[in-house]
Amino acid sequence: MGATRTTYQTVGSSALKAQNRPYLRLVPGNAKPSRANARVARPRVRRRRASIRAITLACVLSMLLCTCVFALDTYHSSSVDSRLDASPKETVFVVSGDTMWGIAESHRVDGVSTKELVRWMRINNNLEGSSLRPGMMLLVPAQAQ
Repeated sequence: MGATRTTYQTVGSSALKAQNRPYLRLVPGNAKPSRANARVARPRVRRRRASIRAITLACVLSMLLCTCVFALDTYHSSSVDSRLDASPKETVFVVSGDTMWGIAESHRVDGVSTKELVRWMRINNNLEGSSLRPGMMLLVPAQAQ
C-alpha cells in the first residue's frame, strides 16, 4: 500500500471535496523519468552542487585564514623573543611597591610591548605569577641610555 495525501478541491460554488492522491509514486527499476520530471530534477542537483561548492570554499578559506593568523603570530612572537634575547641585560633588585608592569615600563625595548616584556620577564626569571617580594633579583633588559 502506498501512502496517500488528502487534498481539497473546489469547483465553482461546490463545497470542498476530499480527494485522495498518491503521495509517493513507485517507479519501476529500469524506467527512465519523463522529460518533465527530469527538467525539474536538474536545477535541484545544480543548486545542491553549488551549495556544496560554496560551503567547501568557505571552509577552505577559513582554514587558510586561520593558518595565516597562526603563522603571523608565531613570527611576531619569535621576533619579539629574538629582540629581547639580543638586548643587553641587567639585574634589578625588587623594592617594596615594585610591580612587574612598572619594572617592564621602566626597561622598555624598541618594538616590544610592555605586556610582551612582562611575559618574557616571567619566563626568564622562572616566576609563576606576577607577585614580587622585596629583595628578589630579576633579570631584565638594560635601560636604553
